Amino acid sequence: MIKIVEYKDEYAKELSEIILSNMYQINIKDHGKDVIDKIGKKLIEKIDNIAINIWCKELIIPASVYACEFYRKFGFDYLDNRKIQNEDKEYILIKKY
Repeated sequence: MIKIVEYKDEYAKELSEIILSNMYQINIKDHGKDVIDKIGKKLIEKIDNIAINIWCKELIIPASVYACEFYRKFGFDYLDNRKIQNEDKEYILIKKY
């Protein structure tokens, strides 16, 4: 799931949700961490480009404990600078533009 705030193009919102939700369906055991990191990097870069092109103000991503540092490499930080898990045991990360 990805949340785009103040988007101008409904298609871009749906596309980014599809890209990010599909990213979580990739099984690391089948491909190995290096391959997953490369795929994840390409997906996040694509989502980032979509966000920039539609004048998005911020992206909000729920992340597992294992994914937080991956997202932080791409400019995401913890919501309100607080590393707190929600009821689903996820951390909420945000990237502002």
